[in-house]
Amino acid sequence: MTAPDTILKAVLYRAKYRSSKEADTVLGGFALAQAARLSSAELSSFAALLVHDDPEIFAWMEAPDNAPSEISRDLLTRLKQFMRAPRT
Repeated sequence: MTAPDTILKAVLYRAKYRSSKEADTVLGGFALAQAARLSSAELSSFAALLVHDDPEIFAWMEAPDNAPSEISRDLLTRLKQFMRAPRT
């Protein structure tokens, strides 16, 4: 298994099993829908994001400039768009 595959598996797991149902739905849903298509840099940024607590992540989605530098502002914007997208 290559390093990106290992990171992808870890990201999928950490995104789906968070501390709240809302975070499981948003982060886990985003991971299931998008993680396999993320670039290596984006995947690393997502992994760096997932080590933080859910309230911090949701706050950074609203104010990306407050996030640590290793977390992509574009990724936070995409997460926010995913969270607000209608579900069927």
